[in-house]
Amino acid sequence: MNYNDKVQLTMVFVASPEQEAEGDRIWKSHVAWMQETHYREGEKALLQYTVAKGTDEDGNIHFIVNEVYETAVGREDHSEQAHTNWKDYDAFVKWTNECKSSFRDARIIHSLW
Repeated sequence: MNYNDKVQLTMVFVASPEQEAEGDRIWKSHVAWMQETHYREGEKALLQYTVAKGTDEDGNIHFIVNEVYETAVGREDHSEQAHTNWKDYDAFVKWTNECKSSFRDARIIHSLW
């Protein structure tokens, strides 16, 4: 599927080895919550969701999360739902504050397949 003009949220978290287990737990919870709550069709549709994990040369753990939505309305719906119905939202905020993190929303300008 070509994702040109869709909305992408990319999040990068750099966690210490001590924070890895909590990160694994949070992202396992997140994927289950996303499956249960997010639209698959229409303007709020979640089109793609990935969580990648790797280790850098210093032993830090990188969690890289990409979410692609049909429109900005879907991205906004995601945020509203996270605040109201994801049981691990507070744990996510706490963990995020303990990591180095970056959040970026952008319109996709080039996409293949």
